[in-house]
Amino acid sequence: MRAICRQFDSVGRPRITQLINKTNQFNLTARRYTESEVIEFENAISGLTVHVRLIDRFGDNGLNSRCDL
Repeated sequence: MRAICRQFDSVGRPRITQLINKTNQFNLTARRYTESEVIEFENAISGLTVHVRLIDRFGDNGLNSRCDL
């Protein structure tokens, strides 16, 4: 399995926003964020935003995101 880690960016932003709003598994506040708020997270100097894509020999497992402010 290969993990590709990157900071939030404009290419992944729509999917990142969708993933943040899709599940409460890691979002204990149940707060939903707009794409413009995700842009604010990207530009904040007090936090870390990372998205990860997992790939193995069977295929691409897709994108996962993490935002810690």
